Amino acid sequence: MLAKKFNISYIIYSYEEVYCFIFCFHVNCPEGTFDGTNITGEGTVTVESDGAREHDLYIINGLTGTPEYDYYIGTSSTATTVNQFSATYNMTTNRTINIYIYQRYEVSYNPNGGSGSMSLSYKRHGTDLTLSANTFTRTSYVFAGWATSASGSVVYQDKGRYTSNADDVLYAVWEKQVYTITLDKQSGTGGTSTIYLKYNTGWYSNSGATTSITSISIPFSE
Repeated sequence: MLAKKFNISYIIYSYEEVYCFIFCFHVNCPEGTFDGTNITGEGTVTVESDGAREHDLYIINGLTGTPEYDYYIGTSSTATTVNQFSATYNMTTNRTINIYIYQRYEVSYNPNGGSGSMSLSYKRHGTDLTLSANTFTRTSYVFAGWATSASGSVVYQDKGRYTSNADDVLYAVWEKQVYTITLDKQSGTGGTSTIYLKYNTGWYSNSGATTSITSISIPFSE
């Protein structure tokens, strides 16, 4: 879903004069030069010095209206300030200031039957996110990856790359623990050496727990 349309207001203070720029966040804005989509973009502010005095330029800007998402806003493409920022420039000469807007998405982690907590991850629009390492635990289960629904299959691996430009909830996918049981033959030969127990499921002859067994071979002594 695209964010709701809203305005970004820039109030620029320069010495005793006040300049006010309104950049609308959609195509064909009635004022300003900030054109883009409903998701991200960049624009410029050009301010002329009066040439007579050295004075600072202050930019105080923030979102107005009710945006559906948070945004990174700043004067570089790697800005990390959320929703508003301020900057100061010495105005001895004319300046053109670049403004960058990148929608910020939230990725949350659901233990899905496990225990523990994990902080939100934040994704910048158009930039891949490396998911956090899983810290959830579940007794007698092993973590397999992340699904996009509680009953879904693995879509993202642990610390995998998240590429969607959207908010999302990722659910831990759990697989039953397989335990290795080594049989001590007490100097005997032949017979079964190793069997595997899959939690709350049964006994198996292989570590992948795909071949079930109901009996074992007994070793014999010389």
